[in-house]
Amino acid sequence: MYKNEKGFSLVEGLLVVVAILVLGFGAYYVWNENNAEDITTSTEEVSVDTKSDENNLTTETEENCTAPTSSDIESIEASITSKNTAGLGGYMANSVNVVLASSSGLGNQTAEQAIGQITSFVTDTSNWDFDLPSSTLGKYSSSSYKEYFPEDAVVGKDSTTTKVISFNFDCEGEIDTVFEALQEKLIK
Repeated sequence: MYKNEKGFSLVEGLLVVVAILVLGFGAYYVWNENNAEDITTSTEEVSVDTKSDENNLTTETEENCTAPTSSDIESIEASITSKNTAGLGGYMANSVNVVLASSSGLGNQTAEQAIGQITSFVTDTSNWDFDLPSSTLGKYSSSSYKEYFPEDAVVGKDSTTTKVISFNFDCEGEIDTVFEALQEKLIK
């Protein structure tokens, strides 16, 4: 080798490239985490406004669980009918089981992931009815999917596509399970 050689060797160049990649990945990770916190914070702020109605006191069920208030249920229904599913964030548990009829489902997801799935599910629907006849709810409750249609579930059906969605609640009155059927006939 010559004593007056200038520049970087191949190894030095590769080390610089690796260091830049590691820094870039770290910056992306931090940005992504901060962005997710902003989304969660904004949906929580929306839910605080809708839950502040003092006329709807929280009720206790016989197992000392908190049931969702009538105002909460109206807001959940409105989130689907208006397709403003971001508002569901304040009503969801940290982990939400998303179940699709005739599939193995999507399993436990974060609230944000569940909202994304619900958004996809309701995009092409417009005629949601959450005031279903007791005969329809009875049919659902006696199907092989009966566990997703307990008495306190919020159940809706789109009259055009016959899609069905059901929200189940945990002991804190938060949505912990979402059941979706692309067609009512799948609920057997």
